[in-house]
Amino acid sequence: LTELSEIFLSDAGINTKGDMTIDLTGKFKSSDLSLAGIGNTHIRGRFHTDNLLVELPQDTIFAMLKGVTVIFGSTENKRDTLMAQNAKTLRVSFRADSADVNYKEVAKVQLSKARASVKSAAEGVAGDTTAIHPLMGNINAERLGIITKDSLRVRGYKLQANARMLPSKKDSLVPVLTFNTNANRLA
Repeated sequence: LTELSEIFLSDAGINTKGDMTIDLTGKFKSSDLSLAGIGNTHIRGRFHTDNLLVELPQDTIFAMLKGVTVIFGSTENKRDTLMAQNAKTLRVSFRADSADVNYKEVAKVQLSKARASVKSAAEGVAGDTTAIHPLMGNINAERLGIITKDSLRVRGYKLQANARMLPSKKDSLVPVLTFNTNANRLA
């Protein structure tokens, strides 16, 4: 990656160093490669790096990743009882030994020994507003720090958090939000 970036990216002002592997498999129609059709795809992907530095100074973007794996895909729900059986879902899971990311002076995220995942009904991502579509996520981190431009600041040590949004059983247009957290320290 370091040699390729010197050849292809240095003129664009992009600096990269490190290693990465990306695996992507899928079966889909080109017309499904949009937010509206993404649930119809059968895509699975994996990104892994032991060490990766990415800098885009002109855009004030910086990322230092160590021991990071991201797995993503679109599948049909087979096990989750909170979602309809065979519903089309999108999933992303993330594991990192450490990550330090700055994005355009808008947000800064630092974490270590972290795992996170998000799962959503594909219809919600596609923009369907006729009902509340399930969305669930969780994060476990030894250390987590988030700072945003609008003054949000979160620091956690040995943090576990779960969140979900489901439709109300009485009215599918009313969301029911649940958030649980546990931490040795949270500020």
